[in-house]
Amino acid sequence: MIDANESVACVLREIEEQPTAYDVDKVVEQLNELKEYDVCANISCETCSYTGQCWEGERGQKVAIDRAVEIAKGGGIEW
Repeated sequence: MIDANESVACVLREIEEQPTAYDVDKVVEQLNELKEYDVCANISCETCSYTGQCWEGERGQKVAIDRAVEIAKGGGIEW
């Protein structure tokens, strides 16, 4: 005879043991590190993609990273 509860428990264990496909917290952590330490390093304002939103050089790219963090937390954006 098949024990349905045991079968369900077995399936749930298998699911729980699967690795996370997308770790939002890790992505956000990496983006925040990029924003604080790597953004605008050795780049001039002339080559920055966000010069129009920028003040004193590196602010524009930090805005872009902030937006990327929002997107990662939201699982994507709707256009």
